[in-house]
Amino acid sequence: SIIDNADAKDVYAKVFLLFGQLLAFIASLLMMFAPEVLMLFTSPAYYESAWVTGILGYNLVLICFSYIAIIGVSVKKTTLPYATAMVLATMATIVLDIILIPMYGIEGSAIATVAAQLIVPIYIFYKGQKMYFIPYDFKKVSFYTILFLIVAVLVRKITFTNIFSQIGVKSFVSLIFIAVLVLANKDQVVALNKIVKQR
Repeated sequence: SIIDNADAKDVYAKVFLLFGQLLAFIASLLMMFAPEVLMLFTSPAYYESAWVTGILGYNLVLICFSYIAIIGVSVKKTTLPYATAMVLATMATIVLDIILIPMYGIEGSAIATVAAQLIVPIYIFYKGQKMYFIPYDFKKVSFYTILFLIVAVLVRKITFTNIFSQIGVKSFVSLIFIAVLVLANKDQVVALNKIVKQR
């Protein structure tokens, strides 16, 4: 709706930067707290799927990135890049399932799904940037996504003596994530807030 405005590209870039990091944070929370979530809302039969739950959280992140990526190709009013990306992702899912499921079981299927889904935003962003360049900060979003993922996985690997220390450590790490994001994006939030108020 703002595509004809002079500062549209700047707004798109700022929103992607903040939204991307927010998604990275939410996905990391799901990765860390998946066991507790399953214990709270499901029966013991589902507890072993905690890793699958955490992994598939990143699939939702990639789907959201695809919705942002499509802005570029939408300017040219073409759906071909999206369709092509989906076909490639489907083919990759099948191949990766064949390879990873025998090796890692249901976790392998989850990894295959996320790895294949990664194709969609990458391909659409690539095509979209050629049609309508937007100065997205891919490096920063990728950095925090990978950083939070690594930390979340490491925390999940810790063997806790009781549920209270388990939740306590994970909550503390979550607060650190929030502090890092607030400090890293203070100027971006102020700038975006100023743009919104002007509207």
